[in-house]
Amino acid sequence: MGSKWFRRLVAVAFIVGSLPTNVSAQVPIDSDLYDVCSLWAGILRQVNEGVVTGSEIRTQIQAVYARAHQTQNRNLRAATAALLRAATERSGVVEASRTMTEACRDLPAFREAGRRASTPITDDEAMRHLRGVLERAGETDAKCQRKQYGTGWVTVCE
Repeated sequence: MGSKWFRRLVAVAFIVGSLPTNVSAQVPIDSDLYDVCSLWAGILRQVNEGVVTGSEIRTQIQAVYARAHQTQNRNLRAATAALLRAATERSGVVEASRTMTEACRDLPAFREAGRRASTPITDDEAMRHLRGVLERAGETDAKCQRKQYGTGWVTVCE
């Protein structure tokens, strides 16, 4: 059960790619969009870094959903509802993540997402992240297969 969730999160991390960390203060932006999408960007960074478990991510997605539903932005509300439903049902996570990222495209931190090349992740760094995630998930005995794709790694554990 945990390995399917982990596999989907790894897929999300590779779909979204690396995110810029700075936001230009000169560009006026919708504060609701900024709040919700900043929370989402934080989740994506943690997934990319391999520092969270599936249950931790679901908890963070609930916070994104709660914040989005305090706004009048229908697009954000729909995207976060689909994302929370996918995370809860453990089905359609990749598609819901794409939709959520698209809903955040107006935020400067997301404008260049997917256009920048990621910094390559070394084999040692990938193993360190994997061990940390497996330890937090309580699955230290999981059998994992890893394969490098471009600048990152895909790991499937059973």
